[in-house]
Amino acid sequence: IRLRSLCLRVCVYTQDPLYECVYWNTSKGARGGWDNAGCSVLDVIENVSITCRCNHLTSFSILVTHRDPLTSTPLTIVTYVCCAASLLGLTATILTILLVKKLRMSVHYRLMLGLSATLWLLLLVFMVGIKKRYYLENDYACGTVAILIHYLLLATFAWTSAIATFVYFKLVKVFDGAYQNLPRRVVTCALTVPLAIVVLTAAISRLGAYKDTSAKESKYCFVHGLVGTALAIYLPMAMSLLYNMLVLALIARSFKRRINIAGRHLLAGARASSTWSRELVKLVVLLSLLLGVTWFVSVPMIIWNS
Repeated sequence: IRLRSLCLRVCVYTQDPLYECVYWNTSKGARGGWDNAGCSVLDVIENVSITCRCNHLTSFSILVTHRDPLTSTPLTIVTYVCCAASLLGLTATILTILLVKKLRMSVHYRLMLGLSATLWLLLLVFMVGIKKRYYLENDYACGTVAILIHYLLLATFAWTSAIATFVYFKLVKVFDGAYQNLPRRVVTCALTVPLAIVVLTAAISRLGAYKDTSAKESKYCFVHGLVGTALAIYLPMAMSLLYNMLVLALIARSFKRRINIAGRHLLAGARASSTWSRELVKLVVLLSLLLGVTWFVSVPMIIWNS
């Protein structure tokens, strides 16, 4: 007798579910795990009755979860479209800095080049490799992608802090002797500090932070676990953002003092002070966007969703 297929029908009492026909694979991992090899959905009746078909005998089941509106198809499309548009803009920025000699020789634009290149790589790896189904249960490939995304994400924030430090010394500490060696130091910190955090995370968790720990997390190649995510991602991001905003406040205060001093010594002090105040507002707005003020909205949403 040759078994061609076996059907299993269950009733699902939930609205708009996500479901998958699986069996218990005893050879998967150390303790076994659910696997969908050889099983497929045969029929769905009005979204409450599901029929599965499998070509082998073992312990069968149907995994059912509520559909997450944040992972719906429209939002996924918007995410990929925005990431693609960002990649195009970053590509134009990188090429402009590389092709224009005046920009290429500027320390400020070199830092901008580092930030743009890191963000470009982050978006590319995110779009290509964030979903685990691309790797066909290859934990090593998925773990490598998780490590890359973790490092590039932290490096992006590190580059913004490096730019904030450079701008502060250039605009406020103009005659400080440390300014000469500053670019090399900030670049070194932007590259090594995120690497140190990733290495510590991998060492302390024995790579467990980059492996799947629950069915909910198994869809994505990213850092897993509430403690690991909080200490390895949210805490460094929050510290970088707070540091950037502190530096921005110091720059704004320094320029405000200069405006007040200059206004008292000029005949048209009030008019000049008003003009410079508007320029100061423009400077603060532009630096805020560059140094990641928009993440103050994004980070709480990410934490709330997780």
